[in-house]
Amino acid sequence: MFTGGAIPGRYRDALPARVRHEEHMLGDGAAATISESYQVDVVAGGTIELRLSYQRGPRIRLAADRPSLLIWTTADPSSVRVYQEDSVMEIVRNEAASLDLAQELLFRSSVPELADLFDGNERLVAILSNPYYARMVFSPGRRPFQTGG
Repeated sequence: MFTGGAIPGRYRDALPARVRHEEHMLGDGAAATISESYQVDVVAGGTIELRLSYQRGPRIRLAADRPSLLIWTTADPSSVRVYQEDSVMEIVRNEAASLDLAQELLFRSSVPELADLFDGNERLVAILSNPYYARMVFSPGRRPFQTGG
């Protein structure tokens, strides 16, 4: 994970990077066009770039009534967090459903550690946007706290 925030991060696996994110919405409601771009300049070398524009598509609300996602780090397996999320997912592309609302898509990575993953042979099967989420985070033995985005 690359971050412009705290190093090494909660999961003790973050590497320093300069992260830039832009998001624009043109239009109203279901007729809106969304444009997003991310650029991650990794301090140790390399860049990850994503540019995406799409017509707003089907949205699905996902609300967990109990904690549903367990995350831990290989750096310290005793550091565990459990997430319970309430979110809205927007389906931009789903190859299995023959849905593709993407109008522009560019992804590039020149990060050496990711070269075996992004070698030109990868296949994009889905794009999901997560425009809204709220979550409760539990750490074993601690009280829950809420975060949102």
